[in-house]
Amino acid sequence: MDSSERRILARLLVTFETEANDHLQKIASGLIDLENAKEATQRTALIELIFRETHSFKGAARSVNRTEGERLCQAAESAFSAIKKDESLLKPGMFDLFHAFSACLGVVALKDDADISAEERATANTLIQKLLEIGEGKFDPLPKGDEQPKEPENIATAAQSKSEHGAKTIRVSADRLNAVLLQIEEMQSFGLGMRQRTVDLNDLLKLLGDCKKEWDRESFSLQPELKSFYGKITSLKNMVERDHRSFRGMLDSALENMRTVLMLPISSLLDLFPKMVRDLSHALGKDIELSIERGEIQLDRRMLDEIKDPLIHIVRNSIDHGVGTPAEREKKKKPARGKIAIGISHIQGGKVEIAISDDGSGVDFEKLKSSAISQGVVSKDQVEQMNEQEQLQLMFASGVSTSQIITDISGRGLGLAIVREKVENLGGKLSVETQPDIGTKFRMFLPTTLATFRGILVKSSDQVFILPTTQVERVIRVKREQIKTVENRETIQFNNQAVSAVALGQVLKLAPKPGGSKNLSDRLPFLILSVMGQRIGFHVDEILGEQEVVAKRFGTQLGKVSNFSGATITGDGKVVPILSVPDLVKAAVLAADSVKAGPMNDLENKGRQKTILVVEDSITSRTLLKNALQAAGFNVKTAVDGVEGLTLVRAEPVDLVVSDIDMPRMNGLDMTSKIRSDKRTSELPVILITSNDSKEIMDRGIAVGADAYILKSGFDQSNLIDVIERLVS
Repeated sequence: MDSSERRILARLLVTFETEANDHLQKIASGLIDLENAKEATQRTALIELIFRETHSFKGAARSVNRTEGERLCQAAESAFSAIKKDESLLKPGMFDLFHAFSACLGVVALKDDADISAEERATANTLIQKLLEIGEGKFDPLPKGDEQPKEPENIATAAQSKSEHGAKTIRVSADRLNAVLLQIEEMQSFGLGMRQRTVDLNDLLKLLGDCKKEWDRESFSLQPELKSFYGKITSLKNMVERDHRSFRGMLDSALENMRTVLMLPISSLLDLFPKMVRDLSHALGKDIELSIERGEIQLDRRMLDEIKDPLIHIVRNSIDHGVGTPAEREKKKKPARGKIAIGISHIQGGKVEIAISDDGSGVDFEKLKSSAISQGVVSKDQVEQMNEQEQLQLMFASGVSTSQIITDISGRGLGLAIVREKVENLGGKLSVETQPDIGTKFRMFLPTTLATFRGILVKSSDQVFILPTTQVERVIRVKREQIKTVENRETIQFNNQAVSAVALGQVLKLAPKPGGSKNLSDRLPFLILSVMGQRIGFHVDEILGEQEVVAKRFGTQLGKVSNFSGATITGDGKVVPILSVPDLVKAAVLAADSVKAGPMNDLENKGRQKTILVVEDSITSRTLLKNALQAAGFNVKTAVDGVEGLTLVRAEPVDLVVSDIDMPRMNGLDMTSKIRSDKRTSELPVILITSNDSKEIMDRGIAVGADAYILKSGFDQSNLIDVIERLVS
């Protein structure tokens, strides 16, 4: 290895160690959650998560020659693959083994193979054998004393000690730079507010102008005063417009400068690919040349971090499934050496396209269809009714693979499912093209930043939501009589095809508007959304327009909230939820299957709307809980602490209380105790939500009479809604 290769490898190792820390943390926390999971659906999701993180860790370890870590991951994949197919194989006694695997992985994967001690290697070999036995349907617990390998040194410290910087630079953590950038990006909300003020002032001037004309005709005596007032409002409007222009210019400059600080050439990510392609192709007896074009194009470092795994998965897929061996290629009269190309280009709208192509044999549709049928993704009748493009989308379903066997490189049908999910969660799109014996090309279309995007504002059941513009295929209006019933489903025509149609309010389980829909137009607005080849038309009450959106992601307090990816603040200061298009389409598919066909009207109100009181001192958590519960069809009231919450409970009718525990003036435990001691409210259901996972606090919550206790660290909106519906039904 020459000096240039050593420098590249050293740089890659720093990146790997940071990435390894993230994967290890998710594996470890996933194992804890899996061990405590009670519901089958939750266990299934956690097994899939651990499986994916292990798969991604394996690929990263291979890229930097950490073969012992790669071997451990491969064995763990075998175990979780078996458990994924048959969850009855999962036994309580296995968790010691799995946690030992996680700890051992954190040791051996962060060392060069030559630095691994004999004891560490022996522990790894024992674990690999045990994990492979689980994959074969066997299980033999670890001997006592083997459960806890020595934990690795702090990864951040290790990475810092290996990085270099020049005399004219200073070392600042990327997290700090990201925090500064996020603060600047959030200032855009203030700019939107200033723009809204100019709109408000223009509306006021128009109103005054109409009054002025009327009063002029009637020779109203206050005309001089009115003219003076009109002039001052005009002057104020002009000053606000000037301030907004100046602020916008300074903000744009600050944003551009800060983003430049965090921009890196894509080549910094792609440095690892030539070696990865060489090593993998040689291991498979193949000869493959990799070419990279426009690697000097720069992207936000945050985006580079997010797209690394998807790129690795696609390139590995091209090596294993796409390009054949020299002998196979010569039979088809193709050059013995295969080619994989990565091309990066700027496209309209400030976006980036990353194309990964190979000159292999193309997708084998028969194997693809066979795998999809065997995995239960589609039936034989369904797959035969699909066109070629729809069949091609099957490769992105979890578990579908055209590989005949499972190897250390592929065959589990996991990689492309991860790619599609990751790209769509980033607000991007993924497409694939293939031709027999010509090759296959994947295209990623990605935004250049994660914090801001163009969004479409819509209204449904008197509530406003935002969808990313890039994920909306089309906005159309459909005549009422053009909504047809096909096989008990409502459908509309789009591009000469029948598309399932659902009301956004139905999917989000929104309460209908009092008095029904006010939309008397002959044409109803629809948004056409498409994810993983599934296209759905969403009916909304009104499309309000399009604007720049500053995204605020959910924090650890709420975790994953079904159908929502975050929230934003509009120019008039309102908090508006951002809809998750992938979640929305999946939910709509289920809704289209379960809801009886009928005209696109509001849902019937089944009984009185239930009222939920949210008691939470954090404005962020309070707002997000309120939006989630309103979206589920509840009437929501809020209080900032236990004193205000108790006052509201005693003064107004409430069906259920959702409360934090740690709050000023009166905490949630004391409030619950007082609710229970009052005969007027003693039967009122109370749910406590807290970040404190100590057994003592939980016991106190039960003792004071709470009906449910939910940890914020494991919070899931759907679980909360299910608990509420059980308690108030």
